[in-house]
Amino acid sequence: MSEHQLLDLLFDFLDRLEIRHYILQAPYRWKDSYDSSFRRNLGLPMHDFDRFFACSDRLCVITDELNCHYLTLPLPQKRHALAGPYLTQSPDFLHMQRLATRLEIKDVQKTDLSSFYIHFPRVLELGEFESFLRAFSKIYLGRDDLEQIHLHLNLSRQPISLSSRERNALHTERAAFSLLEDRYAKEEEGMRYITEGNAADAEAAFTSHVFDSLENRTPSSLRSSKNYLVVCNTLFRKAAQAAGVHPYYLNEISRKFAIRIENLQEISPNFSFRRDMIHQYCNLVQSHQGGQYSKLVDRIRNYIDANLDGNLTLQHIADDCSVNKSYLSARFRRETGQTLSSYILSRRLDRAICLLNIDAGSIQEIAAACGIPDLSYFTKLFHREKGMTPSQYRKMIQSS
Repeated sequence: MSEHQLLDLLFDFLDRLEIRHYILQAPYRWKDSYDSSFRRNLGLPMHDFDRFFACSDRLCVITDELNCHYLTLPLPQKRHALAGPYLTQSPDFLHMQRLATRLEIKDVQKTDLSSFYIHFPRVLELGEFESFLRAFSKIYLGRDDLEQIHLHLNLSRQPISLSSRERNALHTERAAFSLLEDRYAKEEEGMRYITEGNAADAEAAFTSHVFDSLENRTPSSLRSSKNYLVVCNTLFRKAAQAAGVHPYYLNEISRKFAIRIENLQEISPNFSFRRDMIHQYCNLVQSHQGGQYSKLVDRIRNYIDANLDGNLTLQHIADDCSVNKSYLSARFRRETGQTLSSYILSRRLDRAICLLNIDAGSIQEIAAACGIPDLSYFTKLFHREKGMTPSQYRKMIQSS
């Protein structure tokens, strides 16, 4: 890939996380627009901007005194790419109070601080985020280490006595942070219900009023809705993972929803779409939760789902699991209550339903992807199990 293509890849990755990025030419000077004048409004000028570019040969992660993070990447011709600010955690009210006191932020400016932490982009999965950065750096710079730079302020720590007006403002601020804390508490509650496979309570948690006050982060309402659903998809996948669902199933459902999210053309399906995601992730937990079967049967089920488009014979599966085929067949039926052949057919039709739901190709292509390339036989099996043909099912989904 060319330098231009690699940078496009990085910038597309950052765009999906709503992290701003720029290409700067030396000499480097801080602009208030980089953080939407946040520091200026707080009376905190940027004195150490030159330290952002101290690394001339590696990707740097800079953390400032506000616990905001930035990325800098050295480019040819005395240039750097700058990305940020973004957050990696959601501080609670007491943390924000300590930070405001330490930075000597005036009472009237604390609302700006609160708004910043509510509305600026947050990296949900820091491990995956840094793994991508290391992989990109390895390709672009030939090294995968990240330089960490921390900026600190040496400010006085005099105790502050509050006036009546300041105490009232503090109370207002506490209410704002209380709403933020409630939101994340509801997220955690909803994720616990998904981990349990409890769709009704998970849906109730994620439709709580604490989500109603969130403003759009981007000018496009449709883009904001998509970004919110992408976050939900990530949260729900992590909740299902905590339930012990195998990564194969997690990847399959997460990928399916990612495609559907990007194909949304209007805002109205937002809440119904989220409800559909919750129910499907909960169904996944209920039907595929790890620990329900022995390791052997879990391995059989995983092998089947990974090879639904192939020739799934008893002998092939037994060879993969290194067991006698008669023992395998008897053990599978004893634990699942199904014969191996009926289970394989059931999973193939489940995959067909999944592919029809996301409109993934023609009926012939879907049949082949499910390991039943004979279209007439596929249609016959589908009708026998579902009470309608694949074409009828697709029309029903499209009309709804």
